[in-house]
Amino acid sequence: MEEFSKGNLSFSVFDMSGQGRYRNLWEHYYKDCGGIIFTIDATDQLRMCVARDELLGLLDHADLKDVPIVFFANKMDLPTALSPVECVQRLELDKITDKPWHIACARLITQPPVPRLRQGWPVSGADAI
Repeated sequence: MEEFSKGNLSFSVFDMSGQGRYRNLWEHYYKDCGGIIFTIDATDQLRMCVARDELLGLLDHADLKDVPIVFFANKMDLPTALSPVECVQRLELDKITDKPWHIACARLITQPPVPRLRQGWPVSGADAI
C-alpha cells in the first residue's frame, strides 16, 4: 500500500494483482473503495476476454455501484498493442453507463502512474476518449 495526498484529497493505493489466485481478495477492499484503476495489457489480445469477465464482476458488485474507474491501457509503446479504441471495443466499455470512467494510454514500467497522480495527472471520471 502506498499513501499520498494531492490538495485536499488523500489516496491509499493498493496493487491488487490480477493473477487468478488473488482475484478473490479484491472484494475485501470494495466497501471502502473510492475509485478503481483497472490496468489492461493492451498487447495480450487472448486474455482480453478474461479482463472483460473480471470487469463484469466489478461492475455488478453493489459496493462499487458509484465508484469511478480509470482504465490504463498498458504497454501502448509496443507495436502489437491494441489502440485505446480497440480496448474500449474488446472490453465493451461503451456499455458502462451508470458510473464515470476514462481510458488512458500507459507505459507503466517506464512511466508508473502513482508519481503522475501526485503531479496532478487526471484520475477522476470522464467520458471515454
